[in-house]
Amino acid sequence: ISADNTCEDILSRANIDSSNIKPILNIPSINNSKLMYSVINIFNDSKNLEVSLNTALTLLGYIYNLDIIGLYELNQKDESLEANFIWFSDNFIKHSSIITKVSKQNYENFILYNENYGNIFSTDDFESLTLSASMFKYAFLDSECKCLYQKKLTTNNKFNGFLLAASSNNNPEWNNSVNDSLTLLTAIISSNLEKLRTQQSIQKMIKLDNLTGAYNLKSFTSIVRNTINSNLDKRYAIIYFDVDRFTLLNEQYGYTTGDYILKKISNHLEKFLNNNEAFCRIVDDKFVVFTEYVTLNDIKHKMKDFQNKIHILKDAHNNNIKIKKIVIVYNC
Repeated sequence: ISADNTCEDILSRANIDSSNIKPILNIPSINNSKLMYSVINIFNDSKNLEVSLNTALTLLGYIYNLDIIGLYELNQKDESLEANFIWFSDNFIKHSSIITKVSKQNYENFILYNENYGNIFSTDDFESLTLSASMFKYAFLDSECKCLYQKKLTTNNKFNGFLLAASSNNNPEWNNSVNDSLTLLTAIISSNLEKLRTQQSIQKMIKLDNLTGAYNLKSFTSIVRNTINSNLDKRYAIIYFDVDRFTLLNEQYGYTTGDYILKKISNHLEKFLNNNEAFCRIVDDKFVVFTEYVTLNDIKHKMKDFQNKIHILKDAHNNNIKIKKIVIVYNC
């Protein structure tokens, strides 16, 4: 949400009359069905689900007089929880760096819901909870948190994260009408989050090689063209190479070994290249690299360094991986 989007703007876009709504503690005064309808409209009327998710959270933060509301998603790589969509009030923003990413070691202290209560946790007396000491606990205590809500998110019955909402205001309806409303709204928001991630996954599949995660040739060509056209003052080189005796390795050890080698090379290239550089797996063991340089010696040193590091890599049978047929086209 940009700074230009005030709460009144968001309420207006959600078809809610802001003159009838204050930052409220008297939740029963809200027409609950109208709020549900408005949140659904935010998603139905938008072409950008990321904007819609932020808009919906901002709307709920304002309506329920919250200090924080966010969607925490499980990061599969390091099993941390990341708040990719989150809204803060001024009261909580000083703790934003602490609360936006929760490591695997710490999030057990941060998750309060359990299966016995439908994977929902709600309290209007946060200070009285007996919690393990953690930076998250003290962040909420320092912000004088009184009301807190959590709801587990799942995708295909697998844990995917949770929605968190908290307020420093006393709210006698928190464990009743607010709890019920947030549970229904979480279902709407969660389904749209899942839709967004599915769209992104499909887009990723279109652009990338399924085996290695490298760009496919069509995406690579587009990236190279756009980068060169946007940086006419810079020099670039295209480097082609393939794997020595790759067909023989496949025949001798099987395609699993070949796939392992290709993934190893792709992982190395991903670490080897800068953000403005790219690589592509054309087909089989044939790779193309797009890299920036200043002098021809830069390319020579870069390729020598690359070859040396590739030769250190080993396949699943402890054989060193070698590359051959290096072709360099520079001054692209």
